[in-house]
Amino acid sequence: MCICSDAAAIRADDLQAVQAALRRFDPDIEVVDTVSHSWANDEFSKGGWMMHRPGHLTNGAAQIRQGHGRIRFAGSDIAGLDVGAIEGAMESAAAAARDVSPVLATSGGSLLTSRPRM
Repeated sequence: MCICSDAAAIRADDLQAVQAALRRFDPDIEVVDTVSHSWANDEFSKGGWMMHRPGHLTNGAAQIRQGHGRIRFAGSDIAGLDVGAIEGAMESAAAAARDVSPVLATSGGSLLTSRPRM
């Protein structure tokens, strides 16, 4: 199984390219067949889990986890631990809830600065 953050980096149906890539890790490997599925183009999933590029998890995700005014983000894709797992989603949600709790306490329980128009 191979998961790539850049779908254009290698064609999964190119047996020789797959073998050349894997031989960087195991010089004696022999690839006999390949099969692939694009989750991004799958009509039901419309994508898979987030693939962080170098630096995003340590820089970008940390910035997203910080409060931005009255806005807080949470989710497994930006979790500090267990990225991509339910545990990461719960940890991220708990941290966001702890962060927003004092704001709610001082704003009468509402994060809205004005009533939305209906």
